[in-house]
Amino acid sequence: MRNKQFLIFFFLVLCIETSVFSQQKPAFLTNYDKEWVEKTFNSLSIEEKIGQLLMPRGNVSGKGYNPEKLKAWVKDYKIGGLVFFAGQPTLQSQIVNELQSVSKVPLLIGMDLEWGLAMRLDSTVRFPYQMTLGAMSDNTEFIRMMGEEIGDQCKRMGVHISYSPVIDINSNPNNPVINFRSFGENKLDVTEKSLALMKGIQSKNVMTTAKHFPGHGDTGVDSHYDLPVVTHDLKRLNDVELYPYKKLVSEGLSGIMT
Repeated sequence: MRNKQFLIFFFLVLCIETSVFSQQKPAFLTNYDKEWVEKTFNSLSIEEKIGQLLMPRGNVSGKGYNPEKLKAWVKDYKIGGLVFFAGQPTLQSQIVNELQSVSKVPLLIGMDLEWGLAMRLDSTVRFPYQMTLGAMSDNTEFIRMMGEEIGDQCKRMGVHISYSPVIDINSNPNNPVINFRSFGENKLDVTEKSLALMKGIQSKNVMTTAKHFPGHGDTGVDSHYDLPVVTHDLKRLNDVELYPYKKLVSEGLSGIMT
C-alpha cells in the first residue's frame, strides 16, 4: 500500500518512456501491486489522467499555506501531487493528510531537501551542505547513512520525492547558484558521493531526483533569473557533465530534474 502514491504517475511515464541510458530501476518501483495500478489507471477519465501529470507548487515561501485552494485543485483538477516550499512541519503534515483524504488517487508530495527537511521546513534537522561533505574524504558510508535518515524523515512528513542529490560539477568559480550545493569540482567525487546519498534515500522507498542539469556547475549566471548557456562540445559533455548522470541512472536513479 505504501508505494501506491508512486504508481499511477510512473505508469503514465512508462507508457511513453524511451531509454537514454541502461538502467536498473530501484526495487520499490518494480515490485508493486500491478493489478491495483491497472485497475486504478483504467478507472480514470482522460481529464483525470491529464490531472495526474500535474504537480503544481503548493505554497510560496514566507506566505503561509492556503489549504482550501489546494483542496479545490485536488477535487476539481485531480492533480497528481504538490511541491511544497518553505513552511512549518506540523501544519504542512496536517494539510497533506487532509489533502490525501479527499484525493481519488494518492498524491505525490515533493520537496527540495538537499540538506534534509531544514532546507524547506523550520525547526527540523539540518544536515551539512554538499560542499562540506565533498571536502571530507572516506565518508561515503556516512553520506549513505545520512540519506537513510533523510528518507525516514521524508516518510514521517508524507514526502515521496526528495529533489536531490545535486550532481552538478562545480567547475566554474564564478557560478553564483551551485557552489556550496555541489559535492565539488571532481566528477568522480561528485558521482561517488551523489550515488551514496541517492542509495540511502531510495533505500527508504523515497524517490530521488538528480539535478540541476548537465553543465549547470560550469555557468556564470543564476538560472533562476537568466538562461545559462553551456558551450562545450559533445565529447566534453559526455566525458564530464553527463558522467554522474550515466552512473546514477545505471545504479537505479528514480528521477532527473527537467
